[in-house]
Amino acid sequence: MASPVRALLPVLLLALLGAARVRADADAAAEPSSSSSSSIEAESLTAAELDAAMFSDDATTLLVELYAPWCGHCKRFAPTYDAIAAALASSDASANKIRVIKVDATRDDDARDLAAKVMGVKGFPTFRLVHDRALYEYNAKQRNAELLIEFARGGFKARGTPKRSLTRDPVTGKTALVPKPFLERNLDFVREEVAKVTRDVTTVAGKFPAAMVVIVSLTAATTAMAFVLTEMIAERVGLSARGAGPTETESDRDARRAWEIEKLERAARGTKATGAANERRRSVDREGGSGRSPPVSPRSVKKDA
Repeated sequence: MASPVRALLPVLLLALLGAARVRADADAAAEPSSSSSSSIEAESLTAAELDAAMFSDDATTLLVELYAPWCGHCKRFAPTYDAIAAALASSDASANKIRVIKVDATRDDDARDLAAKVMGVKGFPTFRLVHDRALYEYNAKQRNAELLIEFARGGFKARGTPKRSLTRDPVTGKTALVPKPFLERNLDFVREEVAKVTRDVTTVAGKFPAAMVVIVSLTAATTAMAFVLTEMIAERVGLSARGAGPTETESDRDARRAWEIEKLERAARGTKATGAANERRRSVDREGGSGRSPPVSPRSVKKDA
């Protein structure tokens, strides 16, 4: 029995070596793809290159990060931003390509002008999205891969996202924002402030519910007190109560209209009498009367009547 087993040992060893060789080849084949995906990083562009990309003829969406080399937040977020670039490059089709771009906003004058005048940078890092020659602002307080990927894939189209149209400056030829009408600018400002207040209130309510209850109670009490005081003051000075309609009744309105009609009729009668008196005076003058009578006024006619 020992001789057959001894004869099968070389066959078993060769089979084991062949399986290990196949496993190693499979791992080697899979390794380049993983390394290629991990090597994908956000594109680093200059201001002039970004300016050209925003007005390219293709339908590419641009997710742009404006950063500063000395910014600690930007340095810590850099690996996450590269991971966002890899995730968007591996999952999105070429027909709906999203370019993940980063621009040093402090590199030169062109970069500083683009960041301040077009992108509206107020701090670092700042994220903007360019789609169909329109600029969308990422205004969420949190910065993470999940939110930015959702924003780039279509979240920017959500209602309330600040949006500005892009154009070419006819003098410099550089990218510029299309001016907004006065009313639209003010409405945007109001919407932005309301959104900020809403976010702050929601944050406070989530973290400090008891304090939020106290704030709401004090606000309601102050409003009620102001209402009562205004009613008391109005009553004191003799003003009509808030919400009350006109105090003129229907009979009062009819009497007022009759008086106005009578006033107009008296004025018409006085004008007619004055004209008749002046006509009599002129006829006397024509017949050669000795004395010239003074002109007759409507007041004297009314007194004689």
